[in-house]
Amino acid sequence: MKQQYKDMLIPIIALMLICLGMTALMAYTYNLTLPAVEANEAQSGDYAGEIFPGVTFTDVTVEGALEAKKADSGEKIIVMQAIGYNKGVPMQVAVGFAPDGTVAAIRFLKIEETQGVGTQVLEEPFFSSFNGQTDGESVDAIGGATFSSKAVKKAVTDAAELAKGV
Repeated sequence: MKQQYKDMLIPIIALMLICLGMTALMAYTYNLTLPAVEANEAQSGDYAGEIFPGVTFTDVTVEGALEAKKADSGEKIIVMQAIGYNKGVPMQVAVGFAPDGTVAAIRFLKIEETQGVGTQVLEEPFFSSFNGQTDGESVDAIGGATFSSKAVKKAVTDAAELAKGV
């Protein structure tokens, strides 16, 4: 009878030790990556002030947008999700619209595209080519970063459509 209990307890204790070890490993990984995560969140915090310095915004609800803001003076910011080449981690693009409905600026709040390829959307002339446009359709896609640039173009076009109703 004692042997039977011993045979049952050994696997249970082994599984408990494995679970305890995995929990400790997960806690270590969390603490190791926490500063990078917090720095990334802090970096994308005041995108409205970057797009329209000195303008005060009110949060508004816009169906289809991740986030939306509107100023009494007519400026609008719509945050959209864009799925580029890295489909597992969608980009987040904040699109600022001037009172006349043209794009004033865009900011990437989250981008994890392939370095040197998909991240070309962060470079000139693509990045600022949206300024003054009413949507993203007239902006040329980037060769070699087609998925990423088309995703950003679509996000800007979708944001422009949503901004009309704000």
